[in-house]
Amino acid sequence: MTTENYRETSLQIVGVFEERDTLKLERDELKEEVSLLTSRVSELLSELESLRAVAHEAPSSPEVILSDVVGNPTTLVSEDTEGELMDWQKQPTLSNNSYSAVRFLSRTAGLSGMNNVKEYMESVGINAKRMRLTGSTYRPADDVLLVNWGGGFETPSNVLHHNGRLLNSLEAIKIAANKLKTFDKVKENEELAKYLPMYVTTRFDAETVLPEGKPVYVRTDLYGHSGEGIVIIPADEAVDINAPLYVEGLNVRHEYRVHCVNGFTKIQKKARLDTPNPNMEIRNLAGGWTFINEFTLGDTGRSELHDISNKILKQLGLDFGAVDIVRTQEGEWKLLEVNTAPGISSPSNVEWYAKALLETN
Repeated sequence: MTTENYRETSLQIVGVFEERDTLKLERDELKEEVSLLTSRVSELLSELESLRAVAHEAPSSPEVILSDVVGNPTTLVSEDTEGELMDWQKQPTLSNNSYSAVRFLSRTAGLSGMNNVKEYMESVGINAKRMRLTGSTYRPADDVLLVNWGGGFETPSNVLHHNGRLLNSLEAIKIAANKLKTFDKVKENEELAKYLPMYVTTRFDAETVLPEGKPVYVRTDLYGHSGEGIVIIPADEAVDINAPLYVEGLNVRHEYRVHCVNGFTKIQKKARLDTPNPNMEIRNLAGGWTFINEFTLGDTGRSELHDISNKILKQLGLDFGAVDIVRTQEGEWKLLEVNTAPGISSPSNVEWYAKALLETN
């Protein structure tokens, strides 16, 4: 083989490898698009069911006398309430935005919610795009807002020298994504430790330390979401599963999701869908449950949820997230988990997130 033929053959081989790498990238992008479409269909179905549930949960007028979650008579704040707003009432606007652009760091699991927020930003003239976690040569300027929407655990090379604002550091994501690390970090704060359910990390302790007469929630996957990796051991049955986390069962009265972004708060309540045989132990969409925006809850309950959830996020080092928290039959607030890549689809929630993320204060 001549030198010229050898060079030509080598170039052909290099071309084949380059084409292979390109096809792999295209394949991965198609997988993400399919995942996005699948998640979007699921969210649309959830939104439809939420609208049905609202009819059963919504208050009949803007101002209603009722009992809040701890049984104290309170008055819901009407739309024309005068005077200074409470912290939980304050709403974000786009007037404080000083960023030239927004770039989202997101893995596939959080792609759908992120994409909805990104599309809203684009619709109001904001330069918003998703940034790849690997293989990207883009270097964001310091006046570009970086939003880590449940992104990967390793810092992308093109972010290392960014001196602007990054919402949700990768170090904080590492903790919040892990259920045990989340509990341990919150437990370090004496004020917040009381909001944790009792939990242990060994089978022996699960049978000897956790309260008797209650089921045990076994977490086989510390990174699972939407009920993934949860095994429920009925009350007074032997715990026969090895796992990294065991949590006491709670007597749940109400469950809430508290969206906290830059100090702003939006509260949702979990409601039962009009479906037969809902799962009363794992309350997710597959089990016949969804979160709704309209429900009765007094000033006291909303203020407590705002304060507790924002303090938990601060303890975890997060700038934004969705805190899942319950009110027990005994009247206690208890933390379930914190989501750093919440799935949001309703227009009002998407708009709220977009505005809150862009707040500079």
